Amino acid sequence: MENGAEAAKWRFGAANPALQAAGRHNLRSLVHDLYDRLDKNDPRPVVPLGHGDPSAFACFRTAAAAEESVVAAAMSGKHNSYARAAGVEEARSAVAAHLSRELPYEVTAGDVVITAGCNHAIEVMMAVLAAPGANVLLPRPGYPMYQSRASLCGLEFRNFDLLPGRAGRELPPQIIANTDKALRERHERAERGGIHDDVDFAPRLPAMNQW
Repeated sequence: MENGAEAAKWRFGAANPALQAAGRHNLRSLVHDLYDRLDKNDPRPVVPLGHGDPSAFACFRTAAAAEESVVAAAMSGKHNSYARAAGVEEARSAVAAHLSRELPYEVTAGDVVITAGCNHAIEVMMAVLAAPGANVLLPRPGYPMYQSRASLCGLEFRNFDLLPGRAGRELPPQIIANTDKALRERHERAERGGIHDDVDFAPRLPAMNQW
């Protein structure tokens, strides 16, 4: 405080238990804390095994076509205004066309929402699923943001353990309920999750049969 007054204590804090838990168990914060503790004078290179973004490394470059498209869009003057909350129509149409190539049905631009990264996508998804008594099934181990956002939105979550080579196809019957709204799936070929080529296990979830 100015004029020699006693410093006032900031009272910013998470009154919501879910936010408090998210702050304590933030994997990204733990990784950054480890980096902060490294000896800056140590010449030995550090292998960032907790790094989920390959673009930080020089050997991973954005495709030239993508870079040129971004530059062309910026120079065109056609996109200087606020975009729609779900994303630019042209971008959503392009994503829909790409997804439709490997699906037995056609995805339209109206089915696509473009988000500001995966965390934003999780936020939107959990808010949409939130309903009294609803719950989601989440893999363990998994990305902790799913669990944090589910708690914040008032969703109950149940964990199922990932087994080598099974990728969650065998769900324990005791965790399945009539209030299940979503199943977070992981693909054994994806580093941080993905979508299976088949969803033969999905009909076993009661709520999915009603969609």
